[in-house]
Amino acid sequence: MSNRRVAGPRRSEVAALAGVGVEYSTRLERGAISGAPQEVLDG
Repeated sequence: MSNRRVAGPRRSEVAALAGVGVEYSTRLERGAISGAPQEVLDG
């Protein structure tokens, strides 16, 4: 049994797949970054 609140990959896993840092990924997720490169969005 897991204590996770949501299903799916962890933030660190998403960041690694996109090839960016966790902080950048989190800011992008929250909409605090505009104009992210398409390569990052595809990742």
